[in-house]
Amino acid sequence: LEEALPLAVLCMHLCTLQDVDVDRLMLFPDCPKLTPGKDHSRDYAAYRQQLAGGEKVGSEDGRNGPLLLEAQRAMEACWEEERQTARDEEFQRKEADMAKLIKWQCMLGALRQRLAEPKTVFVALTDVPSTTYVAVRGLSSGELVFFPAPTLCTLDEELAQRRAAKGSECTLVIAVEGVLEGLELNHSSFYPAEREFLLPPF
Repeated sequence: LEEALPLAVLCMHLCTLQDVDVDRLMLFPDCPKLTPGKDHSRDYAAYRQQLAGGEKVGSEDGRNGPLLLEAQRAMEACWEEERQTARDEEFQRKEADMAKLIKWQCMLGALRQRLAEPKTVFVALTDVPSTTYVAVRGLSSGELVFFPAPTLCTLDEELAQRRAAKGSECTLVIAVEGVLEGLELNHSSFYPAEREFLLPPF
């Protein structure tokens, strides 16, 4: 990381920002302060609850969502373009988001690192649509699952399980074995203990 270009470090750092972190970056004065080593989950939950009574969280509703989540939704929407029966307003908005974020996603793909030995990473998916949930639950070990967007994972299986436990009934934890390329983000993250790992978009 010491030899990485500042732009590369910034691109990796942006992957790890939660919605509250993005709001703080945008200088919203009511954001909780970030204190190194402190568990901010309660402060962040209170902040989100406060916004729920007024401004909604999310780029289309006022304040900011996590940048990586916006990139994922935009790329997934573009991947589904062939299945669109009409270019409705929501699809056009996500297509515009994709145009804004495509250079960042390409940069993440170009920055991917070849690992010295294979790793296993874990993806926690919450509030999964019921049809997707049933389809994934029906897969057998070793079958392929395609993610069209950059995917934030963790090297810590217990952390992934805890994240999934906070969601609805339709939650999944997927173990991806034999990973040979990606980006370890703990050195550029506000949350190094989460051992974040990014599977690049390509």
